[in-house]
Amino acid sequence: MAHRGVFAPLRASTRIARLRIEPPAANAGADADDAPSPVPDPSSDRTAPEVPVAANSLRRLRGLLLSRETALLIVPCSSVHGIGMTQPLETAYLAEDGTVLRTAALRPWHAHGLVRDSVAVLEAAPGSFERWGITVGARVVPEPIPALGAQA
Repeated sequence: MAHRGVFAPLRASTRIARLRIEPPAANAGADADDAPSPVPDPSSDRTAPEVPVAANSLRRLRGLLLSRETALLIVPCSSVHGIGMTQPLETAYLAEDGTVLRTAALRPWHAHGLVRDSVAVLEAAPGSFERWGITVGARVVPEPIPALGAQA
């Protein structure tokens, strides 16, 4: 399955991506004619640590189970499970344009149902989303990091 939107640059061979976090638009509900021109705020754009990408079926199924990683971007994905996990996780369900549709805590041995319009899920250790500024309406834009020795 081909990835869409901001996730299109990710391939099954993509191992790591740097996430750019954009806060929710201040005027998300305003009429375009009434909205003032946005003023760039350099402190409003956050970058999360580099995270592994689960872009193949085996890696998606395994998720963070038996991993030392503290976050994982799963693409494509619209639901997750905590089967076999011993620690809770935060989850963010992402639309095609990277907009966070929903965030939720995932308890060990539980599952979340499908989230409509979600094409990717970001899993992370509790407290990560607060540090990174990830809330509903924010945008998470992955930037693939080429593997050493990879062709450009």
